Amino acid sequence: MAKTDPKKQGILDKAISFFYCERNKDIENFIKNGSRGYDSTAVIVYLIAQLAKNDLYRSEIKGEEILDRAINIIERSQKLVGGRIIMVECENKGSLLKFYEEHGFKNLQVNRSNGLIQLIRNYYK
Repeated sequence: MAKTDPKKQGILDKAISFFYCERNKDIENFIKNGSRGYDSTAVIVYLIAQLAKNDLYRSEIKGEEILDRAINIIERSQKLVGGRIIMVECENKGSLLKFYEEHGFKNLQVNRSNGLIQLIRNYYK
């Protein structure tokens, strides 16, 4: 299981509760309102639809820590309901694509409804 530093857990919780992202209000809205509106399908795919750093805590938390926290949640869910695929959507920016590729994600397709790049990764535990 990916680990979140216990000292940073409080910072992460606070960052989520006061999340602010001026560059992308869609991410801010998703973090604050959750995944309401996403339909489930027959194939279990864990969607990490939006990850971002809180502008107020940008230097205190690394992207890897945010991704590890999301994967921790997926790992707990996977033990209950199964599933072996994690999908993430991100903007078509080289630095974002490189970040996800460095963490095992492969480019899948462009989401035609919102223009975001979808990447997937197998998850076996």
